[in-house]
Amino acid sequence: MDAALNQLRTLATQADSAGRHKILDFIRELQLNLETPHDTLSRFSGMVSESSSRRFTISCPEQQLEITATRIAEDLDIFKILAESNEPTSVTALATKTAAAPLLLSRILRYLASVGMIRETDPGVFAANTITKTLSQPGYRGGIYHFFNNIRPVLNTFPEFLTENKYQDINDAAKTAFQKAFSTELPAFIWLPTRPERFGPLQQVMTTALVDINGGFEHQYVALLKAFPQLHGKLILQKLPQTLLQLPPNLDRIELMAHDFFQPQPVKGSRFYYLRNVMHN
Repeated sequence: MDAALNQLRTLATQADSAGRHKILDFIRELQLNLETPHDTLSRFSGMVSESSSRRFTISCPEQQLEITATRIAEDLDIFKILAESNEPTSVTALATKTAAAPLLLSRILRYLASVGMIRETDPGVFAANTITKTLSQPGYRGGIYHFFNNIRPVLNTFPEFLTENKYQDINDAAKTAFQKAFSTELPAFIWLPTRPERFGPLQQVMTTALVDINGGFEHQYVALLKAFPQLHGKLILQKLPQTLLQLPPNLDRIELMAHDFFQPQPVKGSRFYYLRNVMHN
């Protein structure tokens, strides 16, 4: 592998303009082929503001266009339709299923194919690839809506917020760029649960990311009980009340407790308090 990589480096330094673009196209295709579903989710999380630059093969405006087109495709259920189809699907058939105008839809589909999210098997005929199948799943679909609808407005507001705040430290969860973006005085995790259309996608993507206490769902606890069955009846899972309503029903070995981690901890004297991916809040 090292020899192949060194050869690619040599080609990159010696290539002319046409060769350079050919190498970039190859690297981009290789990157998409190597992506795991988690990699895809992480890549899209880096497309929500103009300062993001996770993908070295495209510029920030193109990143903005890519996540916007992905959001449109999710609205139209394009990924789900193609993922569930056993054979390539024509623009005409997709237009019938989505009720979108065929010409507009064909332009959206060709763009999605150009950035590797679907395949164009023949002119005007499209099929699923691995990324299509990833984005057809509820958790990853939720990630697109969460990044686009919840995170993007905050990041776009962030520079102006910092200017207005004279670049001072932020030490109040109710005085951040989030409040400016959504015209609220409430902290993010108090306001979001009051907006199901925003909170639902957040819960979906957190489930997919296998996050544990307060930030997501029960996967870490289930794994812990499997490894140490003697802990049966001794584990407490604390979450916001709205999140508890979305938990699966098969958690009989775990005590569920409504709790906001910004408030004092009601369970005293526990040997371990496990928090994961929530300290940034």
